Amino acid sequence: MNQPNARIYLETLEEIAESDDLLNAFADETLRHYGLTAPHDFADSVMKKSRTLNIQAVAKTNQASRKLQLLIYGLRVGVAVAGALVLLFALPPWSEPHSPSERTRIETQIASRSHFISDSLTDFSYEIFDWR
Repeated sequence: MNQPNARIYLETLEEIAESDDLLNAFADETLRHYGLTAPHDFADSVMKKSRTLNIQAVAKTNQASRKLQLLIYGLRVGVAVAGALVLLFALPPWSEPHSPSERTRIETQIASRSHFISDSLTDFSYEIFDWR
């Protein structure tokens, strides 16, 4: 955009945008030289086409797809909340370990439980949606 012509063009467009008269004249000029007119029965043909069964079926399918996506998202959020609650209440109360071996044991226990929960959730989602 450092080209002089581009800068002049942008400044001209800004001036046109600030004035209603210039904007209307620009629109008329653009339509006269570059615009294509729609066929005279274009609106009727679009409305007629939108009433056909295959177009309505596509619209209903898209609507159902959005609802399914919302359901899947809701299920994922619910499973995440349930997993967080399981982790919160299944793990023993946290206290500072007295020795390094106890700290390692607790870290191993947390890791194994979180892997178990993750694997269970993955298997559950594969079973629900038949992804295997």
